[in-house]
Amino acid sequence: MLYTLRFRIVWVRHSLTAVFVLLLAVGGSNPSLCRSNPPVPGSTNRFAISTEAYSIQTDATPIFQQYGLISTQLESAILDNFAIQLTNDQDLTGYVILRRGQYSSKFVGKRLMRIRNYLIKRRQVPGSRISVREGKRQGDFTVELYLVPKGKARPV
Repeated sequence: MLYTLRFRIVWVRHSLTAVFVLLLAVGGSNPSLCRSNPPVPGSTNRFAISTEAYSIQTDATPIFQQYGLISTQLESAILDNFAIQLTNDQDLTGYVILRRGQYSSKFVGKRLMRIRNYLIKRRQVPGSRISVREGKRQGDFTVELYLVPKGKARPV
């Protein structure tokens, strides 16, 4: 399945200063890169406002859920929802990627095992349909949950 990312870039030009704002929305099915509302050519006004709309098609897997350090109860609720999606669609594989930030690999290992055990033992999701691993170390502690259809590339 290809996902289409649609976004609009809006900017305001004031003399020598430029301000950029990026608005995102996911959806649609237009496979081409399209552009509408061309930028306002060099304006003699002090302010010039311009917008451009683009649509880019990608086959990247969107994140099902992403969270940081949260309570065990809230994490259980998120994992319950994740397990329900896996149970309802047998063609999906669940990926749990934990990015440790400043935390030790021992802490990350325990957290990954706790998540895996919860999904397999408590929610009875087959172990063959779940993959848990540590992702690249970047930013803050983050857990990313992905639902990937069979035959699609796993998330990085």
